Amino acid sequence: VAGAGGDGTGPVEEVHALQERLKENEHIIANINKSWEDRLKEAQEIAASRHMVLEDAGLDVLTDKKTPHLVNLNEDPLMSEALLYLCNPGITSVGRKSYEPHPDIALSGLSIMNEHCAIENQENGPCVLHNNEGCKTFVNGKQVQGSIELHQGDRVIIGNNHVFRFNHPEEAAHRREERKIQGLSEEEEVIQ
Repeated sequence: VAGAGGDGTGPVEEVHALQERLKENEHIIANINKSWEDRLKEAQEIAASRHMVLEDAGLDVLTDKKTPHLVNLNEDPLMSEALLYLCNPGITSVGRKSYEPHPDIALSGLSIMNEHCAIENQENGPCVLHNNEGCKTFVNGKQVQGSIELHQGDRVIIGNNHVFRFNHPEEAAHRREERKIQGLSEEEEVIQ
């Protein structure tokens, strides 16, 4: 009995051939998925290793969208906002990276002191920058003598070369809500 294809195969043989092709395709897909899973595992291991190196330098990728942080600013747009320094609850120390004990935010440069300053993230409250005596730190262009409360968008310069913007996500959200209630744009708020 000739099959519908006219090549001498019957419907049973065609079904068997299709089943074999299906098994081959399933095997290929399983191999593709397995190699993808291996690649995913390797990428996760690399990410974990990278995270540990960044953490040792006081840097992090923003995982908690409510944690206040400093983000670097640079005249080169490709280098600006590339580094993120978290200000975790409690005291975040800022100082020379070669100093022991290792500061939470490790910086380098001639004008960076061993224990340069600290940022106190008060639970459910403001962040306060405590500048150590004789250390060069500016907030919004004014040299800090003692302590100053940091606010969303403040520009912070530590030493001669380290320029940051302070971000406080909860304060930013609160400001957006206030603007929305008042019907103001960001530009109108700045003018006031």
